[in-house]
Amino acid sequence: MPKEATAVTSVNEYQIKPKHKEKFKPSEAREIIKNILKEKLTPKQQSPPNDLNPLSKEIADSIKYKLKETGKDRYKYIVQVVLGNQKGQGVQAGCRNFWDGDSDGVAFEQYVDDNLFCLVTVWGVYVY
Repeated sequence: MPKEATAVTSVNEYQIKPKHKEKFKPSEAREIIKNILKEKLTPKQQSPPNDLNPLSKEIADSIKYKLKETGKDRYKYIVQVVLGNQKGQGVQAGCRNFWDGDSDGVAFEQYVDDNLFCLVTVWGVYVY
């Protein structure tokens, strides 16, 4: 007796654009950034460390891991942290991007107190 052949159907599910629920949302990213800055920098108000490099790396890594936990698997995150001692100076930052405005996004947040300042920029880039 011959075996019956089962029909196999395949559906092309290659996705060029993220679904609406999966898009990078700057407001969601800003909330994550605010919470991490509050957690990492508020205890440092009394005396900021002399070497801010490890602290800035810790902040960037924490933000990146929290963003990855949001479940947007096809996004790559670029996190830039500018951290410095506050001595009354002014700081200006700018950036220029070339990307897909429908799927990619940017979020930024700042933290300033009497002893230090922190500027965080996060780019969410959808990987096709």
